[in-house]
Amino acid sequence: MTANDRRARGWSGVASLLWATSRVAAVAWLLPGCSECATDADCKDGQVCEAVPVADGNSSQQCVLGCHDDAQCGDGQRCEPVVCVTAPCPGQCTGGANECSGDSDCSSGSVCELSTGCDDPSICVPGCHEDSQCGAGERCNIVQCFTCPCAGRCEAEPGACNTDADCGAGLVCELSTGCDQPTQCVPGCHDDAACPDGQHCLQPQCLTCPCPGFCSE
Repeated sequence: MTANDRRARGWSGVASLLWATSRVAAVAWLLPGCSECATDADCKDGQVCEAVPVADGNSSQQCVLGCHDDAQCGDGQRCEPVVCVTAPCPGQCTGGANECSGDSDCSSGSVCELSTGCDDPSICVPGCHEDSQCGAGERCNIVQCFTCPCAGRCEAEPGACNTDADCGAGLVCELSTGCDQPTQCVPGCHDDAACPDGQHCLQPQCLTCPCPGFCSE
């Protein structure tokens, strides 16, 4: 065998080694991510599909531990986004599914309110903060509270009125929330004549409006 033949065989061996090494490296990039994927549906429970850097400077879609939305977490958990400077960067399932920073973090019919004692963390509770969070023909009745949470309540839009005569049976004309105009028809009484036989109209002491009386024996 000539010197040239030996050099050619040597270079061939080096090339084969480099090719094999690159294949091992590519496989090594896949091991932490379990398997390749196109969408989250291709991954096992507890995993999502994310772009993972590979040896050649490109990226490969692989299944990694984490989440992209609350539905991928267990009961009582939510998917918390993570701030990253590299990839992959899936969210992480954390406790406190009811914790929130604003109404947009809560499901329909719930709003974000301070916890009991008016302290953090804020939590999602049933209720409303504005009319747009109520159904058709309803408005958000803001409640005056001494503690938290204190969300408003969606109630049927009351009819406008000038006097009790404008209201139906069992209803009286009262100033709106905050004791402002317009006046509205609300359940209650203003005198005994509005109550069943044997009952009287008792007027409560209120700090806000509406504040109709109620019938009692």
